[in-house]
Amino acid sequence: LEERLHTAEHHARLLFESVGHMAPFMLRTVMMWYTKGLRGATEFRARLCREENLENQIRLLHECVENHRLESAQSESENSMRHA
Repeated sequence: LEERLHTAEHHARLLFESVGHMAPFMLRTVMMWYTKGLRGATEFRARLCREENLENQIRLLHECVENHRLESAQSESENSMRHA
C-alpha cells in the first residue's frame, strides 16, 4: 500500500512537470487506478472529480489510503471479536 501511494504521488508530480496546469484534469483517471480496491475509494473518486488542484488531489489520495487502513483495521478487529 505504501508503494502504491508513493508511486501515485510520483506519477502525479511527473505529470504536472510534463503538462502543467492540465495535470489535475488528466490525473483524475490515473488516481482512480491507484485506488482500485481500496475501502472508501468510491467517495474518494467523487471528491477527486470535483478537485482541480494537484496538491489537494494528492491530499485526497493520502486521506483515501488512511481511511482504507482505518476501515481495514476496524473490520479485522470486529472479525476477531466474532471468532473469539
